[in-house]
Amino acid sequence: MNLDGRVAVTGDDLGQIKVIDVGNCKVVFQASISSRDDQRKVAITHLCSRGASDNFVICTSDGAVHQLLNFRDVATVPGNLKGGTVGIGELDERRALFCSPAGEVFFLQDEKLIPSSMKVGNNVQCMQTSRHERILSVAGKEHELELWDLQHEKSTFRAKNVASDELGLRVPVDNRCIAFASEKDTRIVAVGTGLGRLRLYDTRCGQRRPVQDLDTSLNRRNGIPSACTAIDVWNRGESGTVVVATGDGDLRAFDLRSKQVQGVFRGHSGSIKTIRSHQSDPLLASGGFSRFLLIHDVISRAQLAKVIQLAFSVLYCSYFLQL
Repeated sequence: MNLDGRVAVTGDDLGQIKVIDVGNCKVVFQASISSRDDQRKVAITHLCSRGASDNFVICTSDGAVHQLLNFRDVATVPGNLKGGTVGIGELDERRALFCSPAGEVFFLQDEKLIPSSMKVGNNVQCMQTSRHERILSVAGKEHELELWDLQHEKSTFRAKNVASDELGLRVPVDNRCIAFASEKDTRIVAVGTGLGRLRLYDTRCGQRRPVQDLDTSLNRRNGIPSACTAIDVWNRGESGTVVVATGDGDLRAFDLRSKQVQGVFRGHSGSIKTIRSHQSDPLLASGGFSRFLLIHDVISRAQLAKVIQLAFSVLYCSYFLQL
């Protein structure tokens, strides 16, 4: 696949946001949101685009919120998310949503952080939103998957822990990452756990436990599974591919319809921090502690590009032709 004009936006552990021309493997824009004295304290943890524009919302590890405007200016939003945030969700071109580990919900509107009256529970470790259905999904440590209706501010679904293991012991709840089956369909939710399990929940079937529970670990070191670190879904027609990353650098694809393993993406040697699939093309960007941003073909799983870059968060962008 020709990658000319393909652009990825990345954030790293030093507070650097970079726009990378994937086809030519070079940085075409770079900006810093941190001071020289405290670079390690302001790692970029989450990125979110503002609609189809060239503006982005940036969250850092100290709880600050910034905006990248027109690939030129970085503006800091007044206020601070105490305790940091577990993710950003785009609601529309004017509003974005944040959730703290304590379950507090904030909205970014008119360049201001507005606290919400919603409280989605404690020990939240991951979140995902759907801008089409106004649904917020959250999960975390001893916090099962829960879906919230943002319009009415009420919980619509809460998952139940899986059955006890073969020894009769309770399985710990440790949800690390989450994704909807598609942007427009929030009935199927994929969750990655700290025990290396991929769990698929279907709210249509009338049960609260997962309809599928799969092992994502390729190589168990000393019998200990590797935690899931990131998850994303690429859709093609009525079917979809769930891609799960782990702390061992494994990157695997599962078919959403057959619930079977499709294959493995090669190239990472360290923990993967972020993955992101393209909205229309079969492209998957991934990055982490191997200090490479890799671009794979989702269908063939072939590696298409390799750029030296430690990425904690990554997005695709279509604005390169106007740069």
